Amino acid sequence: MKEIIKMLDKNLKYIKLEIKELCMEDANLKH
Repeated sequence: MKEIIKMLDKNLKYIKLEIKELCMEDANLKH
């Protein structure tokens, strides 16, 4: 069970990074 939680936590971190990069790209396009 703990391993599943670890995997989900890792995935969440990756997703957050992806969202950050997308937001930054979006901001750059608007300028």
